[in-house]
Amino acid sequence: MYLALSVSLGAVVFAAFLFKALFRYVGPDMVRTDYRPCAGGWYEAQFQQCGAGLITVPQQPVNTYSNLAYLATGLFPGILWGTPASYVFAFTMVYLCIGSTLYHATSTHWSGMLDVTAIYVVFSSLVVYVVSVLLNLPQWLTPGLMFIIPGGIAFALSQRYHDNMRLIIGLFLGSLYLLLLLHMWKQKNWNPWPRTLTSFTLFGFAFLCWSMDKARTFPFPRWGHGLWHILTAIAIGCLFMAIHLADS
Repeated sequence: MYLALSVSLGAVVFAAFLFKALFRYVGPDMVRTDYRPCAGGWYEAQFQQCGAGLITVPQQPVNTYSNLAYLATGLFPGILWGTPASYVFAFTMVYLCIGSTLYHATSTHWSGMLDVTAIYVVFSSLVVYVVSVLLNLPQWLTPGLMFIIPGGIAFALSQRYHDNMRLIIGLFLGSLYLLLLLHMWKQKNWNPWPRTLTSFTLFGFAFLCWSMDKARTFPFPRWGHGLWHILTAIAIGCLFMAIHLADS
């Protein structure tokens, strides 16, 4: 466990330096033509004068670097357990970290597509994982399905990736919790319950931060959406661990 924690935190520090070096090279002039002023309506973007144009990269520093939480949460179970499913989970979380980091750094159309499709990939791969556990599919088949099906979903939604985004995320989450509860009830195995409840609670707080940030009522203006990143990263990690326990 300590090895997994050490590697995950080390990777976060490494990625932070890597992104910082990247943003020295990717200046405003390189992406300004695709810049969408105040895209997403985040509170920090307003403080960074998003309406005046892309002045600096990253455009939203807190919203940018808080995405490193997805990297840490994704790597931890992969190093800890070393299962094929945990490696796929790590891959999808790294994709989410990169997509959301670039989106909040540049506020461009192409990075927005990466951000949202990465969210769909993470959640849909978890749905595939819990369905495979529920149906007791062969372990060699599950990782492939966790790649193929979410990839198809991301491709299908990529052209209209912002349409009904909250509804789609809600459907994914609702399906995940219902399927997990169904599996626990069928197997009479309630070991995943604490992590499932923790995940549900953290998502509740995360959505509260999201809503307050949008409404400009969060007490720390620069941190509303950043806390959304951190809380959802931990919540997604707890959800994966719950499914892993159900699979044990």
